[in-house]
Amino acid sequence: MEILFIVGVGTNIGKTYTVSQLLKNDLKNNINAGVIKPVETGSETFEKGYINSDSYIYSKLLNLKINEINKYFFKKPYSPHLAAQYDGVEIDIELIKQIIDLNAKKYDKLYIEGAGGLIVPYNTEYFTYLDLIETYKNRSKVIVITNNILGTINTTMLTIMALQSKGIIIDKIFYNMIDKNTDDNITINNMKSIEDLSKIEVYKI
Repeated sequence: MEILFIVGVGTNIGKTYTVSQLLKNDLKNNINAGVIKPVETGSETFEKGYINSDSYIYSKLLNLKINEINKYFFKKPYSPHLAAQYDGVEIDIELIKQIIDLNAKKYDKLYIEGAGGLIVPYNTEYFTYLDLIETYKNRSKVIVITNNILGTINTTMLTIMALQSKGIIIDKIFYNMIDKNTDDNITINNMKSIEDLSKIEVYKI
């Protein structure tokens, strides 16, 4: 089976949109694919029933209950460790690992979407998303999601270097065309520069 951790170079760059497109393609090709987003923050900004949340989007796509996608919903749109503190909860890392392991047995391909970027703390001991990925590095790969803005070369390469420093394999880089107003010269150069620097193919989405 294939475990793919989804890593964004920051927040709100289209991780869920990108994974949704990949999932739709997998399902179209009869691949037994699933997705989990163990932690999501900002539930107070969602409509009733968590409509418009990332977990809701995935649950509808896969026809699952939202609690089959997500374990921890926190009210405030904060970093996971701070949002959890606000709600009086400590995120149980071992429980998240159990959820990953359980779902890895159910699917031939499993996408795991983190909350925020790579060096995001999940608890008061500053266990990060990078730490979680490192735990699974011998049986997983990473998909990096970046975006078409000025400065993305720096944030993307820092993310890639952090992953590679831990011996984590990067499968693909997806360049999300979120900002439709970005100068085409910037977009073209960003993609080429990231490919040249990382030696990893960049796909536009």
